[in-house]
Amino acid sequence: MRHKLSTLLLLVNITIFTIFTTSCEKDDKIRNDGIATSSAIFNTSLSYSALADIEGNNYKTITIGTQTWMAENLRTTSYNDGSAILKIESAYNWQSDENGAYCEYKNETQEDTIATYGRLYSWYTVQKGNLCPSGWHVPSKDEFQTLFDCINSIHKGGALKEAGKYHWYSPNSYATNESGFTALPGGARFKGGSFGNLNYYGYWWTSTSYSQSGAYAMGLYYSDGDVSFNGSNMHTGYSIRCIKD
Repeated sequence: MRHKLSTLLLLVNITIFTIFTTSCEKDDKIRNDGIATSSAIFNTSLSYSALADIEGNNYKTITIGTQTWMAENLRTTSYNDGSAILKIESAYNWQSDENGAYCEYKNETQEDTIATYGRLYSWYTVQKGNLCPSGWHVPSKDEFQTLFDCINSIHKGGALKEAGKYHWYSPNSYATNESGFTALPGGARFKGGSFGNLNYYGYWWTSTSYSQSGAYAMGLYYSDGDVSFNGSNMHTGYSIRCIKD
């Protein structure tokens, strides 16, 4: 009987310890003000600065060559004049909207995930001209090209990607994050409203359009160290990185 009681007390203590430990681990992802923080792995050998958007979301920034970039994906739900960006979860409404909209990947709203990967935006939000914090803007195709040109590496995409396999699917080829850009694979929402490619691919809108329905996006991939420009329908939901004016 004494042996059973001791075993029971041990199990109770283990359970209490597990609950306490799990709670602490979860709370470690949340700042004291209740706002989730990114789990991105930055380049600790470089110096980052800070930027806040109109909603108080904080981002690391990094200077690369003559340009200063956000080192995290945008996650605002407001334009920089304070007006709300339309949130669309419905696939039907997503594919028909031309006023500008955002969503979370697969409409999932875990705050730590959003803080890490950011939100996805249709190009129509970019077209508004005030998606980024004041003093910042969505980069043009040429501005992305300037970024690539100043990276002294054969694998320019690898120099932009977060190193390791915590967020990128294996093998995350040639990823060094030597630039400090810390690109993460936030996936996409396609024109028809479906989602795909989280942890496999990262896509970032440029402000450069090439037709009435298409614009360019910069793409990075888990399976190689290359970088590319992709022509995409403006209804597509991609990540956003802002660059300083």
